[in-house]
Amino acid sequence: MITDSAGSDDAVRGAIGRARLGKSPRFGKPALANPARGPQHAGSPAASFHDVALPSSLDMRIHDKPHSPACDENKAPILAVLAPLFDDARSVLEIGSGTGQHAVHFAAAMPQLTWQCSDQPAQLPGIRLWLAEAGLPNTPAPLALDVDGPWPESEFDAAFSANTVHIMSLPQVERMFRGVARLLPSGAPFVLYGPFSDGGKHTSDSNAQFHLYLRQRDPASGVRDLEYLRRVAAAAGLTLADDIPMPMNNRTLVWRRL
Repeated sequence: MITDSAGSDDAVRGAIGRARLGKSPRFGKPALANPARGPQHAGSPAASFHDVALPSSLDMRIHDKPHSPACDENKAPILAVLAPLFDDARSVLEIGSGTGQHAVHFAAAMPQLTWQCSDQPAQLPGIRLWLAEAGLPNTPAPLALDVDGPWPESEFDAAFSANTVHIMSLPQVERMFRGVARLLPSGAPFVLYGPFSDGGKHTSDSNAQFHLYLRQRDPASGVRDLEYLRRVAAAAGLTLADDIPMPMNNRTLVWRRL
């Protein structure tokens, strides 16, 4: 359902912007090469929700892990937003953990909570490498989660997802909001990071170009509009509590369970 969008899409938009300025785009292999991000994500088989064991051998070299340079760049500003929001949380579900870089950074900075990673099965080996190397006590084994499939039965205090809704189809976006709402108690936050348009208008030229890039790659994807997300959230029982500007023309949307 998701990939390492948390950082790589920032890099893609930066590359698009540099290309428009006559500079050579430089983004590596990350999530763009991952088939989970392609058009087939909308029709992928529903994944069951289950624990996945950590690898028996933990001697993997650091360069064997998936890595997104842009994820390293955006993790600090995202953490600055998350820390006060999750101050009272004890369990957080991350939807679309990608490489796992955000997970280890956030979990280390917020040791009071359990950070539960989740993503499509193809992404889990890379996440396991990051979790195993960090060795944090508050990052359990990642869970296989496809928004088109079963969702967990457990309740979480909060949920987080970065750079995911623009690589989902509209029905998948709606299923994610419904799934999250079922997991959260009243008042709990669902924090959604990424690029968004507002009133049908993109907030920057780079976001507009990124939207075109997404649609060319997969017509079902695209930068999502805030008004659309408000309607989807309301139907699921969530309301927008905050809209926080972020670097690279991103925003952090804080939804609360009604």
